[in-house]
Amino acid sequence: MILALLVLASCSSKKEKNREDNTWTDENVKKLEAIANEAYSKDQYSNAIFLYNKLIGLDSTQGEYYFKRGYSYSMLQNTDNATQDFLRSIRLEYKVSKSYQNIGSMYFALISNDSLAAYYFSKALKYDPTNEKIKNLLEICKKRLNKKTK
Repeated sequence: MILALLVLASCSSKKEKNREDNTWTDENVKKLEAIANEAYSKDQYSNAIFLYNKLIGLDSTQGEYYFKRGYSYSMLQNTDNATQDFLRSIRLEYKVSKSYQNIGSMYFALISNDSLAAYYFSKALKYDPTNEKIKNLLEICKKRLNKKTK
């Protein structure tokens, strides 16, 4: 698997410079995507980020790539890059509610900013109004904010 990754990665520099040169076939892109998804599913977040970077270089219109790279960044506590990727995923209309929820969760757990967490949880609820997990997190934020103002 590592050998396949190295082979695919070595071809990518040419591909990133000129997508139209047919260096990357659809089959090779699918293989790279499968390797990236495997790293992602096995919690190998640094590897996943590297691979999704390559995929985004090949096709920057895939919201899934940004979402998964954003999640990988968030698991490595790189909140700035994670937020940027989740927002890009939202602009590409991929997992909008989940992207907002993930941004809210970072503000909630990693940054301890209940105001921003509540804002993003509220945005998530607009797209998934029956999601009990988001409702509960939003309620916790509101309670903590009320305690701070008293």
